[in-house]
Amino acid sequence: MMNESTKIKWEDNQRKQTRLSRHKSLKNTLYLSLFVGYGVFYYNRKSYSSLIPALLQSRYLGESELGFISSCFAFSYGLSKFGSGILSDKLQPRELFVIGLIATGICNIFFTFIDGVMFLSFVWLMNGLVQGLAWPQCAKLLKVWFEPHEVNGTRCI
Repeated sequence: MMNESTKIKWEDNQRKQTRLSRHKSLKNTLYLSLFVGYGVFYYNRKSYSSLIPALLQSRYLGESELGFISSCFAFSYGLSKFGSGILSDKLQPRELFVIGLIATGICNIFFTFIDGVMFLSFVWLMNGLVQGLAWPQCAKLLKVWFEPHEVNGTRCI
């Protein structure tokens, strides 16, 4: 038979194990979500690069026009990476990550329906801005949720 003190310790231990199990489950879910989400960001970032040969072959756009669109993306992507690192300190990183995923999907869909170099450049510039939201938010969430020894190997993947 358990006395009252032993019973309380046993119940506390059970609650602690349940919390640890729940925390581990949340960490695994977060890691998988970040991995898949960043993969989606990456796929959407490279969609234009895979489209360039077809656009050149169809003579729809010339090399200089395609280069201008690429430059708009690179410029806005670089600015956004810097700015979103600052934003992640002031706003919720998970919300910025999700907003970025939704916005990059919208930009990619709009890109297929728009005609004209200036409009394409604007949409791809906007895509660069939202694409820059990805990595700083991932880094912030990994830092908050994981110990350094848990993350060191995964940043190399």
